[in-house]
Amino acid sequence: MKPLYLAVLLLLAFLAMGCPPQQNPDAAESEKKPAEKSTAQTAIEGFTGKTAVEAGKRAEKQIEAISAQREQDMVDAFGSE
Repeated sequence: MKPLYLAVLLLLAFLAMGCPPQQNPDAAESEKKPAEKSTAQTAIEGFTGKTAVEAGKRAEKQIEAISAQREQDMVDAFGSE
């Protein structure tokens, strides 16, 4: 049975290595894109609450825009008092 375990282990090792990256014409374009945040940086921002604060600021801006639009709609509908 040990040769079977060895064969399975080797097969899993080859699968874990994956295929080499293919060269394509879009590779130059992908290099120009800004780098994504690392997992550590994302975790730190989550622990410190930066992500939640940024989401709150975006929500606040959306609420202000909706409120301004609603006020403008009211003025258009009923005129200014």
